[in-house]
Amino acid sequence: MLQRLYYTLSFAIFGIVCLPLVTFGQASSPSHSAVSTQEPGLRYAYYEGIWNSLPVFESLSPEKIGTVKTFDLTPRIRDDTFAFHFEGYIDIVTDGVYTFTTVSDDGSQLFINDQLVVDNDSLHAAQERSGTIELSAGKYPIVATFFEKYGQERFQVLYAGPGIETQPIPNTILFHEQEMASVLSAFPGAEGFGTQTTHGRGGQVIAVTNLNNDGPGSLREAIDTSGPRIIVFRTSGCIQLDEALVIQEPYVMIAGQTAPGGICLKGSGLSIATHDVVVRFVRSRPGDGPGEDPENRDAFQIAPFLSNNEVRESYNIVLDHVSASWGIDETVSVYGSLDPASDIKASDITIQWSVIAEGLDESLHPKGAHSKGVLIGGGAQNISLHHNIIAHNAERHPLFKTGTTGDLVNNVIYNAPWGIGLVNEDATQINPSGLNLIGNTMIEGPDSTDKTYGLNLDGNYLTERAAFFVQGNKSPQRQNDSQDEWDFVRTVDLDIDTYRANSPVFQAPPVTTWPADEARETVLDAVGATLPQRDAVDARIIDDVRNGTGRIIDSPEDVSGYPSYPTGTAPVDSDADGMPDSWEEEHHLDADDPSDGTTDRDGDGYTNVEEYLNSLVPDSAYGQ
Repeated sequence: MLQRLYYTLSFAIFGIVCLPLVTFGQASSPSHSAVSTQEPGLRYAYYEGIWNSLPVFESLSPEKIGTVKTFDLTPRIRDDTFAFHFEGYIDIVTDGVYTFTTVSDDGSQLFINDQLVVDNDSLHAAQERSGTIELSAGKYPIVATFFEKYGQERFQVLYAGPGIETQPIPNTILFHEQEMASVLSAFPGAEGFGTQTTHGRGGQVIAVTNLNNDGPGSLREAIDTSGPRIIVFRTSGCIQLDEALVIQEPYVMIAGQTAPGGICLKGSGLSIATHDVVVRFVRSRPGDGPGEDPENRDAFQIAPFLSNNEVRESYNIVLDHVSASWGIDETVSVYGSLDPASDIKASDITIQWSVIAEGLDESLHPKGAHSKGVLIGGGAQNISLHHNIIAHNAERHPLFKTGTTGDLVNNVIYNAPWGIGLVNEDATQINPSGLNLIGNTMIEGPDSTDKTYGLNLDGNYLTERAAFFVQGNKSPQRQNDSQDEWDFVRTVDLDIDTYRANSPVFQAPPVTTWPADEARETVLDAVGATLPQRDAVDARIIDDVRNGTGRIIDSPEDVSGYPSYPTGTAPVDSDADGMPDSWEEEHHLDADDPSDGTTDRDGDGYTNVEEYLNSLVPDSAYGQ
C-alpha cells in the first residue's frame, strides 16, 4: 500500500536531472510463484514505435524477445523510436528499506512486487528519479520499462539498501522464469546452464581445410572471424599449435563431429574469452612438446577477456563430448573475477559427456608437480558438470573456489588421491559458494589414498558462506543407498550441520539423471570425442576405469604418445553450405544453393545445417 509521497524541487548534477524521491510502505511477502525453473537474467521484449510517454505494452506486438543478464539496451535494432519491457525477479538477501533509482533518456518506470516504485516517464534528457520500498528477504517480481524517441538514449537501474551503497543492480540477483521444455536447446542432448545459447545459428559456415597453426583455411582463422558462424572440418588429424587458440568473437559452434577422421589440438589448447560458444567432439591434448608457455598450457580454458577497456564476459558456453588431457597447468579451467564490483564474469557454462584426464604431473610446469583436473574459480557462477569422466589427475576433481556455484550430476571420478573440493576462504565476496552433487561416483585406483572421498571439506578453508547438497552419490565410503548421504563426504575441523543443505542449494536446469551405478556404465560407454570413433587415448582411459588400472603420468610418452588419426574424405559439398550434396538431395534441398543451410525446412527452430550436424550424433551419445 502506498504510504506517502514526497516531492522536492528538481536539480541537475553532471547533466542528469534528479527528481523526487518516492517512498513506499512495506511490500507484501516475496513472490514464490510456481515456476518450473528460475534462470539468471531477465526476459525482455523489444518494440518499435513513436511515443511521447511509455506505451501500453499489452496492446503491442514485440519485434524481438529474449533474455539479457541485466537491464541492457544492446538487443535494440535501431537507436531511436523504440521501447523495452524487462521482467524477472530480484533476490533480496537482507530485510530492510531499499532505494531504487532509474536514470533514463527518455522515460522509464520500475515496479517491484507489482508496486510502482520509480516513475521517470515522459520525454526528457538523462534524468534520475528514485523511490524507496521496504522489503523482507526473498525473491520479488521486478518489471522495468523504457522508451526512446529521438536523440541520445540511456537507461540504468540502481539500488541501495542495508549495507549496500548505490550501485547498478548486479546481475547475480536477477532471475527470470524459464519453462525449460519450451526453450530450444543448442542441440538435442544439451542440458545444463547456458545450453539455450544460439551459438552460430543462422551465421556463415566456415570450413577448416588444413592443419596449419594459422592462415587461410586454418581453425585459428575460422575462430578469429567475427559474426555468427558454424565451423566444420574437411580435414583430420592433429593441429600443432604455437600458442592457444582464443575465441574472442561470440556466437560460434565448432562442429568437431564433421572431421572425417577426428581432430586433435596439440602444443596448446582452446581458450574461450567470449559468450555463446559451443564446442563439440574436439580433442585437446597440449602435451609437453613445443607450443604454448607451459604455465598457461590448459586443454580448455574459459575465462573473460579484457582488451582496450573492452570486457568480453564468458557465458552461455557448452563443451560437449570433448576429450581433454595432458594439460600442464590445468586440464580444464573456468575463471571469472573475484571483485564483486567487476563486470568481468564467467557464468552459465556446461561441460557434459566429456573426458578430462591425465593432467601431467612432473612435467614442465615451473611450480613442479602439477597434475590438475578441473578448476572453477574467480566467482564463476552456474556451472554444470554432468556425465563426465575425470581420471588420473593428482588434484582438482574438480576444485571450486570462492564465490562459485556448481551442479555436478552423474560424473565418474577415478584414481584421485583427493575428492571433489571447495575452498571458500574469503567471506567478503558478494556471492556465497554452493554445490549440488547428485548421482556421482568416486572409484579408487592405484594412486588413491585414504583421502579419496567423494567430497573433501576442510573447515580451515571454508567460511559459513557455503552450502552443499548431496544425494545418491557413491564412493569407497558410501557403497550403497542405505548409508547416510554424508558418508560420501570427508570433513576436517568443521561442523557439518553448518554446511548441510537438505534440498538443492540453488535451482539448476533439468539434467537427465540415472542412479549412480547405472550412470557409471552409461557414461563410460558414451563420453569423449567419440566421433567418428573413440581414439586410442580415450579407449585406454576408459579401460583403466573399468579395470582399476593406469596411473597419474608425467608425459604423454608414458602412455605411448599421440595416436594417429585416419585421414578420411569429407563428403562432397558443392555449395559449401556445410551440408553434403547427398544429404541435401535426401532432404529435398538444393545442393547448388548456399543459402538453404540457414533456413529451417521443418520449422523446429534448428536450421538445416544444424539438422545435418545433429544427424551425425547418435542418441546413444547421450545414453539413450
